[in-house]
Amino acid sequence: KSYGIVAQLRQDLKLHHFDLANIIQDISLLADSTKRDAEKTVRTLSLRNKFLKNGKMQAKPELDLKIWGKAIGEQVNSLEASVEKADLIITVLAKLQKDVAKAQDNLETEIDKIKKSLESSVKGLRVKLADLEQKMKSVGCVNNSGELLRAIFTLGIACAFDNPTKIKLANARASLHEEEAILKAILKRMGYFDDLVGAAKELTNQASGLLESTRQFRAVLADTAAELKTDYGDADIAENMGDVDFANDFAEELLNTLTVLLKECARVSKDCLDRKHAMDTALTGINLDLDEAPKEEELVQLNAEDNKLSA
Repeated sequence: KSYGIVAQLRQDLKLHHFDLANIIQDISLLADSTKRDAEKTVRTLSLRNKFLKNGKMQAKPELDLKIWGKAIGEQVNSLEASVEKADLIITVLAKLQKDVAKAQDNLETEIDKIKKSLESSVKGLRVKLADLEQKMKSVGCVNNSGELLRAIFTLGIACAFDNPTKIKLANARASLHEEEAILKAILKRMGYFDDLVGAAKELTNQASGLLESTRQFRAVLADTAAELKTDYGDADIAENMGDVDFANDFAEELLNTLTVLLKECARVSKDCLDRKHAMDTALTGINLDLDEAPKEEELVQLNAEDNKLSA
């Protein structure tokens, strides 16, 4: 049963990887669009400086009011739209993070079951061999466990056994061959299972880190929008644009606010790029050595054989 569950969890991880990669792309695009809108507002401030230098602002002071109203209004609308998109992303990402973490836990549990099942099978077989060894020693057919194993694999013993002992000997021989086949098949793939667990852990780390990063980004977006609405409202603009010094300070403070926003956008973009690289590595871990990964039919066969040994 565990082998089939591991195969299904591997498929789940591939889907989670696909979903997480898409979310990373969505966040990156959101940071890029937010950056473009903020840069547009910065260009508007540069246009205002140009008007100041060529005297247009003095000739038409209403230009300052129009520039401010347009720039602030569009920027606030952009930020509020970005906050809404971030909220949607966070909702989806929070669920995905839980799903990935659950898949990781389930994968580790099932692989642990496989290892314990193999250990149990080996212990059980040792008990059977010890019982046979004692039985055969009592009739003088073998002197030690080494001779017993040779007898099991070759059946080269001339002693006369009772029928139950013959059956036990034949069963032990068959069990040893099955155990050997199972151990070889599983040990060959333990590296694959380890890579699969490592990939699951990486996906969990990336989903958790991305969720924290996106929440931080969302907070900066919301704080910036709130600041613009509070400190740069229509009433404030209309009241203070007649004061040139105040208007210039106004522009400088706005530029500082947007600079913080642009730095946050740059951080998010880099974070997304770094996570994309990490995700590519995680996908390699999921798909690594697929030729050595248990095929579906092999998993069924191994499961059946393991059940026999555990019986």
